[in-house]
Amino acid sequence: TLRHAPQLHSLHADLPMNKIGDEGAKALASLAESRSLHTLSFNLSYNKLADTGVSALAGLSDSPALRQLWMDLSGCKIGEKGCNALAKLCHSRSINTIFLELGCNKLGPGGGWALGGLGKSSSLHTLTLQLGGTKLADEGAQGIAMLRGSPFLRHLDLELSGNKITDVGAQALGDLQQCPALCTLSINLRGNQVGDRGAEALALLPKHPALQCLSLHLSSNRVGDQGAV
Repeated sequence: TLRHAPQLHSLHADLPMNKIGDEGAKALASLAESRSLHTLSFNLSYNKLADTGVSALAGLSDSPALRQLWMDLSGCKIGEKGCNALAKLCHSRSINTIFLELGCNKLGPGGGWALGGLGKSSSLHTLTLQLGGTKLADEGAQGIAMLRGSPFLRHLDLELSGNKITDVGAQALGDLQQCPALCTLSINLRGNQVGDRGAEALALLPKHPALQCLSLHLSSNRVGDQGAV
């Protein structure tokens, strides 16, 4: 019923560790009908949401007024199909900021490729993807790296810890220097398998002409003397 509140422009719903499933997600997705809601934040972590419910939440892309969308969906039952649905948020003409916490789901490499499709958005300038422990591997990291094709993305935060990413995936992420408007970039690769070659590729990121702020987290990897240099 909150969708009918005529003056509501910001809403945060903190609902972690409940029993909300796909039907509950469909009900929450009806907030897309609001004509006044500009900022929407959900914490639905560790609920019973699966791909069907996430597909419903992706319908928030139809909201005419929504500018900022924050969703914590960690510890649910989301897979590649759910990521394909979330990628449809790129079709929104109004959303400019997206925060997705999807940690501890079984997204797999295909999930990484799906989320890389968010770079097709014509309105998105700020994106945070929290994907720790989601079984991305190198192929998934390569998919995420497709965000380099985003023409308007300015701020990007990637949390990719614990995904068995090696030099291959890190080298792909190094290609984010091709993202034309990017000025702030954070990549967390803690607890992966990145070695010297991957570190060397990431070290080229500062060559991006527009990049003003860079944060790289590589603790508990395989970087040696050569990578440090």
